[in-house]
Amino acid sequence: MVAFANDFLDLGIPVIGLVKGAIGQQYVWSLRKQVEMGYVSFALPSRELFRQGLLDGAFLSAQYVFKRSCPDAELLFYGLAHPFRRAKASYSNLSWFIEAKHTRYIKGGKAYHMVDPEIKVQQV
Repeated sequence: MVAFANDFLDLGIPVIGLVKGAIGQQYVWSLRKQVEMGYVSFALPSRELFRQGLLDGAFLSAQYVFKRSCPDAELLFYGLAHPFRRAKASYSNLSWFIEAKHTRYIKGGKAYHMVDPEIKVQQV
C-alpha cells in the first residue's frame, strides 16, 4: 500500500495523507511517517475527536510534527460542521457539498445563495 501511495507522489498527483490514531502518540507517529514519505497535505477525521473534547490535542500533536519536520504542511479537519480556525488548518464536511448542490456558497463560515449580492466575483 505504501508503494502504491508513493507512486502517486512520483506522478505529481496531489496526495493527502490520512492521519489516524486513538491517542496523541499515534497521531504523531502517523504524521511523522507520512512526512518522511514526502506528504505535505493531511486530513484528520475529526467528528469523534470533537465530541470527546480531543480536537485541540490532535491539532497540537500535528503542530509539533510540522514545526520540527514539515513547516509548509497543511491540515484539513474533516467531519466538522462548525468553524475550527487555526493557522495552516482548514475544516470541512459533506454538508458543504450538499449546500453547493442547492446553489449555496460558504464564505467566512456562513452560507449564502449564489445570487446574493454580498458574494462578489473577483477578477484574476
